[in-house]
Amino acid sequence: METDRSPQRTPTATYLMLLAAVLLWGGNWVAAKLAVGAVPPITLATLRYAVAAPLLLLWLARQGPLPRVERRDLLPLLALGVLYGVASNLLFLVGLQFAPSVDGAILYPGFQPVFAALIAVVLLGELLRGRQLFGFAVALAGLVLVVGGGQASASGGQARLLGDLMFLAGAIIWAYTNVLARLISRRLSPMAVTTYSALICLPLLLLLSLLLEDGWARLPSALPWAWPSLGYMALVSTGPPTLFFYTGIRRLGVARASAFSYLIPVSGVAFTVLLLGEAVLPLQIAGGLLVLVGLWLVSRPATASSVQQLRILRQESRP
Repeated sequence: METDRSPQRTPTATYLMLLAAVLLWGGNWVAAKLAVGAVPPITLATLRYAVAAPLLLLWLARQGPLPRVERRDLLPLLALGVLYGVASNLLFLVGLQFAPSVDGAILYPGFQPVFAALIAVVLLGELLRGRQLFGFAVALAGLVLVVGGGQASASGGQARLLGDLMFLAGAIIWAYTNVLARLISRRLSPMAVTTYSALICLPLLLLLSLLLEDGWARLPSALPWAWPSLGYMALVSTGPPTLFFYTGIRRLGVARASAFSYLIPVSGVAFTVLLLGEAVLPLQIAGGLLVLVGLWLVSRPATASSVQQLRILRQESRP
């Protein structure tokens, strides 16, 4: 089992790791939107993990003997593979067939930290202090400004609403898997959790793609158009950011680490502007700045340590 350095000693390194994760995930919205137009979603997800899972396993094996999975970890790992690798992944890709990628980049990661924090309070007993709650409110206000800035238009009708509901459902599942990752990472390294869950979801995705889609028959003609996006999704936005994110969850807790997901809408819109040529409005810039302020309020660890020190002083002062 890997051992992390104390989060108090390396907070900057952990925050930079989480920042890299959300930036890589932000670019995934543009790549997935381009790829899902050529390859059906389940086949696309299968190809993504068919490339990523063996590379993750090779990376894990080069670090030494493969970590042993205890019996008590089997069910959480299975749930993580099914919920995150299959259910959340497919809701993300299928939703892109009904709603714009900007909707997904805002709704899916934007609401995930709220759901994760609430689930962590119920299941893990994590505390949300006043400044963290205020930070969540500020970041959500920033998301409202991003949406209201005009990037996500009101067109699309019921199909768009269906896609948006899929993004919200995926956010709930992703939030719950963050809590599962926190529990499993107490015994297994984030690298092992990432690798084993990818190996679990790969055969499930392959079976679903064979039963429900004809994407493999169309793949030879679609692959020349989709391989750059598929390459990004498989090599860049699957293994490394998940590993970074699970490491951050183990070091900082679910609520503080998940708050970095607020940066994904900002980076997703930024990549859309840079790569697809869409316009960004001043109101959206203001919303992005609010997201950053809210993230800082939630993730800053000073409050927790100060409260702990205050409690110690109070106990020592008692007669």
